[in-house]
Amino acid sequence: MSLNFTNSKNRFLALLILFFSYNDAMAQCSVNAGNDTTICQGTNLIRTASFSASSPQFAWYLSGNPNNILSSTAAINVNTTITDTFYYVIKVNKSNGGATCPAYDTFKVIITPSPKINASDDITKCINAAAGNLTATYSPSNATLAWYLQSNSSNILSTTSTCPYSTTTAGTFNYIVRADSTNGGKTCSSFDTVKVVINPLPIATFTSDNPSGCPRKKRKVQFFPTATGNGYTYSWNFGDINSGVKNTSTIASPTHYFVGTGGSAQSFTVSLTVTANGCSATSTLQVSFGVFPDAT
Repeated sequence: MSLNFTNSKNRFLALLILFFSYNDAMAQCSVNAGNDTTICQGTNLIRTASFSASSPQFAWYLSGNPNNILSSTAAINVNTTITDTFYYVIKVNKSNGGATCPAYDTFKVIITPSPKINASDDITKCINAAAGNLTATYSPSNATLAWYLQSNSSNILSTTSTCPYSTTTAGTFNYIVRADSTNGGKTCSSFDTVKVVINPLPIATFTSDNPSGCPRKKRKVQFFPTATGNGYTYSWNFGDINSGVKNTSTIASPTHYFVGTGGSAQSFTVSLTVTANGCSATSTLQVSFGVFPDAT
């Protein structure tokens, strides 16, 4: 049929046909849940369906359980914590119905188990301390392992349950162990990390304000450590056994009155041990004096 649109009646009929054609199209419902998939346990999976419907109403549920609505939007966050095969159904409808409403679609998701991996505890050591091995337990027994530093994942350090670590360089090193297992053609991976902190030795050098002087019974000398700050502890030994309990000190910059034994020039080996972050270092300084008077 051809219509003469110059005639007002025909123009009205044409508009009426277009109106009902549009309404018929808008009354249709279609939905596509997407392709079936196989994923690893614990993997994040959000599936968003494509659809055609005006003012749509959505309902996601597992096949066989339509009353337990998992999502009321076009998207669903798939639960991947349980290993099994699941069929997710999406239903799309319109509040005023339609010739092809509601519409349904289903996608299958197979969730394969991921391996389990548990690495040893974090480690803190001093630089150049005895090195050792990191360890990991894992399952299944046929899983393959790979150890590497987070900063260099291409350099595999070990493919067994143990991995040596170094203490020759100060710093923080994250050792990662990856376990891979294959099920039904799908390879899944799990990871764990061991943080190895290698602390530097503190600076233990020190100076004094008066390493020598004229003879007298007691010589007063103050000592100054090179390294100071929060977390530092100090252990001084002045090598002056005649000073009794005053021969040692734990303050940062102590003053010591050297007693000596009298009768001759004397030298004293003063030592300082500094500890910080669980690491210690010791240094010594020779302090000399002229002839001491009798120390008694």
